Amino acid sequence: MRYLSLIILMIYSLNVQAQPRYALVIGNSNYNEPGKKGYLTNPVNDAKDMKALLTNKLGFTVIEGYDVNKKDFNRLIQKFNKLLRKSETPAVALFYFSGHGFSGKDQSDNDTNYLVPLWPKDEPPTDQVSLEYSSISSNYIVTAMRRYNKKGINMMVLDACRGSPKGFVQSYQEKGGSGLGGFVSMDSSGVFLAYATALGRSSYGVTDKRNSIYTGKLLEVLSERPFWSKNITEVFNETAFRVAEFTQHFQEPWFSASGIKFCFENCSYLPQASEKSDISSDISQQLRTCQRHFKANRLTTGVGGTALSCYSQVLKKDPNNAEALAGLEKIEAKYVAWIESALSRGQKKRAQRYMASLHLVNPESPKLAAFEDQMQVPTPPPIQPQTVIPQPRQSFSAGQVFQDRLKDGSKGPQMVWIAAGSFKMGSNKGDDDEKPVLKVGQWDEYVP
Repeated sequence: MRYLSLIILMIYSLNVQAQPRYALVIGNSNYNEPGKKGYLTNPVNDAKDMKALLTNKLGFTVIEGYDVNKKDFNRLIQKFNKLLRKSETPAVALFYFSGHGFSGKDQSDNDTNYLVPLWPKDEPPTDQVSLEYSSISSNYIVTAMRRYNKKGINMMVLDACRGSPKGFVQSYQEKGGSGLGGFVSMDSSGVFLAYATALGRSSYGVTDKRNSIYTGKLLEVLSERPFWSKNITEVFNETAFRVAEFTQHFQEPWFSASGIKFCFENCSYLPQASEKSDISSDISQQLRTCQRHFKANRLTTGVGGTALSCYSQVLKKDPNNAEALAGLEKIEAKYVAWIESALSRGQKKRAQRYMASLHLVNPESPKLAAFEDQMQVPTPPPIQPQTVIPQPRQSFSAGQVFQDRLKDGSKGPQMVWIAAGSFKMGSNKGDDDEKPVLKVGQWDEYVP
């Protein structure tokens, strides 16, 4: 049995090494921020655990770095590039980073994604020049992989976008720097790009756990061997699904793959015969993304994509896809319900906004005409409160009998006019219920 296990291990080792695999893994936790230690709990652990998995299970030669400054960061990149240049055959190249990251502007005013090394203590960058000088552009790494591994598989995984370091943001903005945000879109031609969260948003660490949410779920999926034989898009789609489910869609990972077909075991390049199944898998992954947009009410607007555009893209690939068609119907139904609710409350401006969105979803919706008619009905003016002017009292003489005119036009009970003053009521000589005699004051003008 021992020999059989050894043979299986040798076969596996030959299989995974059929194409050389190189990875650069970096994790930065101990950021020095003015007035605050700036320590991130997870990144170094994330990088160490990723390195162990890539080395021990997936056959990668790994260059690693933890809590590195810019000089060491660049040194590790050059070492990684050298491995790719010297590879005799096209390789599988993977760059993984966990730490601070954000987007900004370069000196040409172009959007750029930055990975943050450890800055000198109490000396964060405070303007655009020092920003570019002190950080690492992810485009620089991608360009190197394209150049030195032109015919190979290139992948970049970024568990960053944890929000810009607070000390830097404050000083940078005080100096007149532009706003900093989550990552922006990059050219994915020839490179598989995976982000811990949707473009423009922040990802989350977990202070009481060893790993961040994203890397924790990615390690979980990569540890399940059935996923080694699946296309890389399925691996990261499953990771995205688990992260979104765990965070209740507060964090939704995103990836971009431009024609890359790769799996970690037995199929560095998938055969042409599987093209149809790949398309089906891609649609399945996209439908999950559409569902997440719908649940988050990103129907026709939203950062990182919308349900409408997502379902429309699916229908371009498969015009009769039942789930995508049903998804568009659900979007339409939701807008119809919102319009009806707004109109019932007299909120015409809100109803107009929803109608514009409904027109985007289905310009031929039969509900649109009915809603337009309702919009034309003038809203009745609010009822103004009426001031009741009291009628002047009539003059009466003492002892005179009179009746007031009621609202319905009839006359009320008979009233007798009594002069103001006082009088005695009762009789000490009468029955018990007439005793004692009381002095009564009458100050009103009349009583019944």
